[in-house]
Amino acid sequence: MNPLDSISKLDLEDLARGATFLGSGGGGDPISDCLLAESFMKEAFLPLKQVSACDDEEMIVLVAGIGAPLVSAERLMSGDEFIQAIELVERMLGRAIENVAAAEIGGSNAFSALIASITTKRNLIDADSLGRAFPTMNISSCALCGVAPTPAVMVDGLGNAVAFHTTSPEVFERHARAVVTAMGSSAVCALYPMTGSQAKKALIAGALSKAVNIGKKLRNKHRHELGCTWVGRGVISRIEQEIDKGFLVGKVTIEGASRYVLEFQNEFLVVYEKDRPIHTTPDIITLLESESLNPLGTDQLRYGLEVDIVIAASPPIWRTKQGLLLTAPAAFGYSFPPMLIEEGV
Repeated sequence: MNPLDSISKLDLEDLARGATFLGSGGGGDPISDCLLAESFMKEAFLPLKQVSACDDEEMIVLVAGIGAPLVSAERLMSGDEFIQAIELVERMLGRAIENVAAAEIGGSNAFSALIASITTKRNLIDADSLGRAFPTMNISSCALCGVAPTPAVMVDGLGNAVAFHTTSPEVFERHARAVVTAMGSSAVCALYPMTGSQAKKALIAGALSKAVNIGKKLRNKHRHELGCTWVGRGVISRIEQEIDKGFLVGKVTIEGASRYVLEFQNEFLVVYEKDRPIHTTPDIITLLESESLNPLGTDQLRYGLEVDIVIAASPPIWRTKQGLLLTAPAAFGYSFPPMLIEEGV
């Protein structure tokens, strides 16, 4: 895939579609953020900068929305939140931050980076730290590469800000969840500040380009160009879900030529066929509405929908020994090993 040199207003719907696909059911519905990004874009094109083009000494910070997706969809950001967050991180670092990148490409956070770039007038880096979505901020390619998540800042829509200095990504995740709950379950965060030299090792390059490319293929119904494994098709016959510790947790049953059950914690984690696990995290498990090929988040599941179960290979970093410690089924409480498709599919 050739990386893009810019994102146009016409690309935004494809980005939303591709980001939902890469969200593996999680990350939040990006439609409202897509419309917000479009309203912020005064020019027809927003330049994209490849992480390989960064000077070793310039700074990059990751940005993300954090909280409950359903709350965030109702409490739209103004854009000022990112200005405040990044300026506070600069003050703590004692130096300027020239670039922003998405913390995760999956779901609505693909647009957090666009909005942050426009409102703060920083370069937009075509990269992220997941290549998909995961439920917690300690799961990050940056953490695996030794980049500290803090100093970081969280800002809510009322201008309240909290700064973080923590000893580990796990401590940061725990504290950040407590703070965002106090902020009404919707805030933005600037985190994992790093140099260009660190970013070239730690970030997953081409994330925005990849999402736009996937979105175009889905829109044009070029299913065989996606390079995915198509598991099966059926009708959603049962949905069980609840909010547990801030996560949407549950399972969906799909009846077709075979019987499938997909379990999720925000993101889809396991596919069972006739009670036997056949595909697992960290691969990207996605449900597509069969006729339109629109990808579905776990909060968009509806009885009677005909869906296709699709698996895409996870980024290579999550297939390493250290990556699997964070993202394999065992990390989410399962007793069986990861069941992954052939790398590169």
